[in-house]
Order: sequence, then structure tokens, then C-alpha cells
Amino acid sequence: MLREGVGKEKIHLVGNVMIDTLVRLLPKAQGKGFKIKGLGNEKYALVTLHRPSNVDEPKMLNSIMTDLYEISDDLPVVFPVPPMTRKKISEFGFHISENGRFSLIGPLGYLD
Repeated sequence: MLREGVGKEKIHLVGNVMIDTLVRLLPKAQGKGFKIKGLGNEKYALVTLHRPSNVDEPKMLNSIMTDLYEISDDLPVVFPVPPMTRKKISEFGFHISENGRFSLIGPLGYLD
């Protein structure tokens, strides 16, 4: 910010909400445990997808969803779909065929 001409008196370090929250809640999350129905102790990829730059454009969302589906050939993919992302998937007319290794589930809580 200094290089951009912002006066030092106007700059305040206030932290990082995402990292601060993670650090505060990590002990609770580590002890919680979470099981995905049908996977047992198998390793899997957990996807979060909600940034507008990824979900608001049909071409980008299609590319991401196609890649996730292909990844599921090698590693099960679990995708808790946020409401806005689910709306975009429907709005763009994407048909997601769950193959038992690519699972769309409802949104999860932060600690889950």
C-alpha cells in the first residue's frame, strides 16, 4: 500500500478473517470427524465451489464440473453444493450424472 501512495497513518493491520476463524476453530474441527455415506475410510476429494468467478459463467462452471467428474475416475469427489451454485448448475442446464464416485450433497456446516 505504501508503494501505491497510501499514507502510513492510514494503514492498519486488522488480521485475516478466514485464517483467524480457521485457527480458532481448528481444534473443534479436528476432533469432530466426518463420514461420507458409502465411502467408509476411503480417501476422497472434498470440493467447495462458490466464488462468482467460478460459478457465474457457464463456460467456466462447465469446465470445472467436467474436470471434477473426470477426477472422480481416480478419486471419489464429494461436492457439498451451496444454494447459489446449485441454482447456477440448474440455470445453465447442466446435467450431473452421479456415478457413485462423484457425489453432490447438501451444504455442510463450517466445522463439517
